[in-house]
Amino acid sequence: MIQESEVIVFLVSIGCLIFICLNLQRLKMLPSWRLFLGSFYVLLVGLGLTILEGFIYGDILNLLEHICYAGNAILLSIWGWQVFGRRRPE
Repeated sequence: MIQESEVIVFLVSIGCLIFICLNLQRLKMLPSWRLFLGSFYVLLVGLGLTILEGFIYGDILNLLEHICYAGNAILLSIWGWQVFGRRRPE
């Protein structure tokens, strides 16, 4: 069974995806932009799996959903380390 909050979060994320598509050229100016956007795409897949698990293959999709959330956290952490964690020469 799906929850209304899951659908709302997914729809807001689709709105963010539309924003990304409309502003892709500007987002490409971010350092390591591929990691940043990749982490969002993995999150979006996880959110989609959250809704799908209410209809089919509940246990398998739940596992894949949590793998996507972990992948999102890892990619975003790597991006943050690359952008903010490196020491800059003085």
